[in-house]
Amino acid sequence: NIRQLLKEHGVIVAKTKLSELMQTAKFDLLRKLMQKPIFQSLLQELSRAANSNYDAVGSQLSPEDLTFNNPKYSKLVEVLIEHFERKQAIGESTRAIVFSQWRESVTGIVAMLSSQNPSLLKPTPFIGQSNKSGLKGKRGGGMNQSQQQKVLDQFSKGNYNVLVCTCVGEEGLDIGEV
Repeated sequence: NIRQLLKEHGVIVAKTKLSELMQTAKFDLLRKLMQKPIFQSLLQELSRAANSNYDAVGSQLSPEDLTFNNPKYSKLVEVLIEHFERKQAIGESTRAIVFSQWRESVTGIVAMLSSQNPSLLKPTPFIGQSNKSGLKGKRGGGMNQSQQQKVLDQFSKGNYNVLVCTCVGEEGLDIGEV
């Protein structure tokens, strides 16, 4: 699972998920494994690779860390900027939806896109409600239905032109024409 996270989402998400696992481990065997030097060494290597000095849970992702640790993010920026510049050149307005599997990635993608070309890219997160206790208000926490509707309304009006969402964006919600 961690190997897949590294390949698909980069070092930061993999480190975040490992750190969350450490905080929520319920089995003694798993806790003992996490205390072993080899596991601690893995966490240190992930921290070094992510070029970060934070405890993953609750800290803000740096846009630079995202593009450095996963080439998909650089390509996403390139494709979106080209799309919006092309439409702007012919006087058309447009919007886009970006899907991500992980809430942590959504937050990071929004931060990264916001830092690239703020006059062109106006991203906003759109994620489902959180079932996990303790995540509200932290990176990865959920949005209630009222917050979701407000974001969709602002996206429809053009206040935002990039909706970065988890699978909640494709599960029966009426986002309208994009």
